[in-house]
Amino acid sequence: MKYSEIIGLYDSFHPVYDLENEYDKEYWKIFVPNKKFYEILSNVITSFDGLEKERKSIWIQGAYGTGKSHATAVIKHLLWDDPRDIRDFVERIEDSQFQERIKHFRNDSKVLPVVIKGTSGIDGPRTLRYVVQRAVKKSLLQVGDDVEIESEFEQVINQIEKGIVRLEKLIQEADLAIYGDGQEIMKKLRNGDTEILRKIERVLENEGLHVTYDNITDWLSKVVEKLREKRVADYLAIYWDEFTGVLELQNAGSILTEIQSIAELSEHEGVYLFIISHRKIEQFSKLRDDIGKVRDRFKVIEYSMEPITAYHIVKGALKKLRPHDYEMVRKETLSRDVKDVMESIAVQEQKTTNASELLETLQDGFPIHPYTIYTAVLVARYFGSTERSIFKFLHDEVHGFKGFIEKNPDEEGEYFLTADKLWDFFYSDFEIREDDATFVITERYKRFKNQVEQNGEEYIKVFKGILLLNLLSRYIDISEAHENLYAPHRKNIKMMFAGSIKPSYIDTILAFFEENEIFVRTQDENYFVTNSSLKHEEINKERKQLEPYYNNVSKIVEEVINNLDSAKEELEKLVQIGTREYKYVLLDDSMNENTIRSRLLSKLKPSSALNFALIFGTNEYALSSVKNLVRNLSLEKNFSHIIFLVLDTLFEEQVKNEFIKNKAMAKVAESHRFNDEALLYQNNAIKTIKDWLSEVTRGYVNWYLNGASDRVPCDSLGDKVGIQLTNKVFPHGFETLEELRKNDNVWTRRNSAKAAEPFILAKNRDELVRQLEDKKGIYRFLVDIIKDNSGEYIVSNNLEIRPDVDKSHPLVVLSEEVEKAIEFESKKGIFNLGEALEFLSEPPYGLYPCAVYFAALAFSLRKYVGKLYDLGKNGKEGQINEMQMIEKIGLIFDYFSDRKRIDKLEVRKGTEQEKKLSKILADIFGITSEITSSLVGGTFNDIRWGLREWSKKSRFPIWSLRYAIGSEEDKLLTDAIASICEITESREQDIDIETLSKWLKNIDMAKFELKGIIDEGAIRTGFIRFIERRVPGISGQIGDIEQHIDDILDYLGRKMQEEVGTWVEDKVESEVKSWFIEKLKRHNGLSGNVGTIGDNPSVPLLGDKPDSVGYDAGNGSSNNEIAEIKELINKSEELRVKAALIKIVEIASNNIEIRRIVKEVLRGNLNEHLRS
Repeated sequence: MKYSEIIGLYDSFHPVYDLENEYDKEYWKIFVPNKKFYEILSNVITSFDGLEKERKSIWIQGAYGTGKSHATAVIKHLLWDDPRDIRDFVERIEDSQFQERIKHFRNDSKVLPVVIKGTSGIDGPRTLRYVVQRAVKKSLLQVGDDVEIESEFEQVINQIEKGIVRLEKLIQEADLAIYGDGQEIMKKLRNGDTEILRKIERVLENEGLHVTYDNITDWLSKVVEKLREKRVADYLAIYWDEFTGVLELQNAGSILTEIQSIAELSEHEGVYLFIISHRKIEQFSKLRDDIGKVRDRFKVIEYSMEPITAYHIVKGALKKLRPHDYEMVRKETLSRDVKDVMESIAVQEQKTTNASELLETLQDGFPIHPYTIYTAVLVARYFGSTERSIFKFLHDEVHGFKGFIEKNPDEEGEYFLTADKLWDFFYSDFEIREDDATFVITERYKRFKNQVEQNGEEYIKVFKGILLLNLLSRYIDISEAHENLYAPHRKNIKMMFAGSIKPSYIDTILAFFEENEIFVRTQDENYFVTNSSLKHEEINKERKQLEPYYNNVSKIVEEVINNLDSAKEELEKLVQIGTREYKYVLLDDSMNENTIRSRLLSKLKPSSALNFALIFGTNEYALSSVKNLVRNLSLEKNFSHIIFLVLDTLFEEQVKNEFIKNKAMAKVAESHRFNDEALLYQNNAIKTIKDWLSEVTRGYVNWYLNGASDRVPCDSLGDKVGIQLTNKVFPHGFETLEELRKNDNVWTRRNSAKAAEPFILAKNRDELVRQLEDKKGIYRFLVDIIKDNSGEYIVSNNLEIRPDVDKSHPLVVLSEEVEKAIEFESKKGIFNLGEALEFLSEPPYGLYPCAVYFAALAFSLRKYVGKLYDLGKNGKEGQINEMQMIEKIGLIFDYFSDRKRIDKLEVRKGTEQEKKLSKILADIFGITSEITSSLVGGTFNDIRWGLREWSKKSRFPIWSLRYAIGSEEDKLLTDAIASICEITESREQDIDIETLSKWLKNIDMAKFELKGIIDEGAIRTGFIRFIERRVPGISGQIGDIEQHIDDILDYLGRKMQEEVGTWVEDKVESEVKSWFIEKLKRHNGLSGNVGTIGDNPSVPLLGDKPDSVGYDAGNGSSNNEIAEIKELINKSEELRVKAALIKIVEIASNNIEIRRIVKEVLRGNLNEHLRS
């Protein structure tokens, strides 16, 4: 009994859906909707009833045989047919909302369908107009209505019938006789013969008679307008099937321009194009410039046949002629291994398909093998054509389903139509493809076909099946071979022929293929086609060159994990413990002690990360020596933070040789530019190591840390063993708190200022707990930071650590270490908070940015809110408040991460000496304004700025007090005033505890005496005495300085850029001298009587100018007077000498010799005159 006696194909089943000629008006309803169909239908309806910008024509593209035409037919009927005629189909749609959307649209609207297929005789824009007009008119006739808009055919016919144009003349001039007589030509015109119309119009144009419309868009717009007037339809849709042929025309560019113009009507005029193409427009290089325009005017949708659709097509096509006999044969034939194939396919497709429905459909496809149905979907998608599709495969009587059921089952037991028949059916299409990927496969078939056939039918069937999978693997993304059913994997090959060829015999066949180098077997059991066989001599030569390079396992593993993420993930299973970051270095038993030490020191520096040394062995003896070395290294302080992992699974010579062999083959293939093969062998080499790493992670490992060691299963490192090791490296880390370990999110590496806030802002424990609960999320788990492993609080309600708690609790240890560090660093004055606490980021603490450590550090720093001072801008520091401390915590963790100095972490800690000193000075200076608040309880910087403000208010610099003291012998008072002056002049960087202590002692001992002299009068007196001492003789020239002091202060205020509190004595002295000289100039003029400076002025300071200059007559007193003047000059300061020289030049303005001498003095040429 042949299958053809019990099963066949339905007569109504058509291998190709003809959108233009639907003979069976109900056939469209057998379509099985899928997700892609719903996507298209949704886009279509939105194009009609959506916003203006959504109203676009539709462009569907997809391979042959995917059901595009059938899907389009369904949409055509849904949008035009009477709602009663489509109700049964609409009700089959599972999505009720989608059902309602279709019903709602059809209640309001109707879309007149116009169908065009293929090129239809088009060769340019003119004939495009003819074809569109003809199709529209045809559609109107089919629906029994018409509009009063003439097509170009009708215009010409009317002109002939009215005698405007003589038909006989047209036949002669247009050379139409070949088409028949006048009656035949008129018939052809009425039937829409574009060639005749084109010839007639050319003749008419030559005679100046124009009958054509300027463009097709105007014509279509008028048609839709009439359709709406007559209530025939609301929209017009032109469904253009097999549009690929148009794109292949010589004038495709100009035709496409017209097509785009029609598509533009969609937005406002209600004319839509629905184009169906089996090739993407991007595949036409000559249309590259039009791609963007098409995508702007169309919704371009990819249409591919989903697997479930193909299964339904097969199921729906098969007609059971004798159902009972069919069922019996199927039941006997579907063995367990075939059912396993069905289940594997169901699992693979479970994300997109109902598994039980798919299993039933695959069973109903019998006698087509389930793997054949599964594979056919992709073969049709990538290699289908008008002549080669799933539909055609079912009807084919040579290599397809029809031919199979006529011949089988035969005496040899051919019970299943297996995938090799797909190869036979599609082979002619494979051969004509020009791409390299397909060419390599077909050439392999031709080369080995005869050799394989000699071994029997099973060999050639498996050969074709493997070639088919190789072909598919070059077009689709195959990830892991054992997970993808399309890969040419041993398991898939056996599934392909399950129930047809025994698995053991397939192994024999595969061995033959490998031995004869027909296919290359990869490490993971894939059988691939390569371009050519590589010469063994070249491979061996390359192997010898590679062997010295790959002289140790660590180098090989490092190369592989850098090139394959999955291999890296496999290896890192060993070091992924908890949520801490990890670092590792790869070592092996071929390295000497110095090399190992050097790598450890350079690669694994102490940090918050877990540091691992992974050590591989190649033989037991060498590995034993390494273990002894590692045990000793783990005892050394430099390596106390490193977890040494010595792996039991050896890197055997066989694995190494396999890796190097594949690397060598990759190199040789690359040298011959066999790029596909090179990649294949490269991947094979990598896979060899990846598989070995998988074996490693399933084995045992010996860990060593601080002298302790143990041998454990590798997979236990991520569990209890890993936690134990972490706690050994970071004994003061918070992983020691069991409750905290239960929530991974609180350990996730990230800045978490929100975690710090409650631990800084809360006033007591109850408020802290409440704030954490209010924040919800992960923050509520942070309360466990202030609990021990028994669940008891370790802090009192005022958030101070209780004295009776375990001193090893990580929060207790952290708080103590923070306090020690800050107290130590604060002795230096200014310090960097990040640098001071840097040690906390390393073992045994291991702080890193996460919610836990933000919270813990915040608790440890809360006591320093208001006690640490930020070095702000312009030298003004301020107390660090709560929010600023939270910001500082974030910056501290930033510093931990990159170790780059952060200036914002420069701080200083306030001291008791500062507080006491500020109170004393506030009392001494009687500061009762707002300055008092910054002095009392303030810092050194507050004191300094407060004194400067007091100085500014008094208008005199603080140092004036030095000159107010009556006796130089009062050392107590002198030292106190000197300290006050140092305070105003010092910088923060110069201050330390010792200096503060000295100032406090000096000022405290003289506070009563200071208070007695500190008032504006004393400081004023001191400033006047400063002038008298530093600018001697000035009072003798101007009289009482007191009378000029306001003038001097005004002058200094203009000239001194600094505020009074920061005036420097030397600069003040210089400016007072400048004031004095300007004073003299204002009163005497440039050539007037400037006067002299001294106790015995010879010229009145403000006297009249003398009429003449007196000269010595040579009496005896002149020599004595000259000696006296020289002595005065030697004793005089710079200002007096300047004044004297100015006076001399003015008086002796006519004396050339004096002028010469003065100039030489000023230029420094003094030697000659001094000698004389």
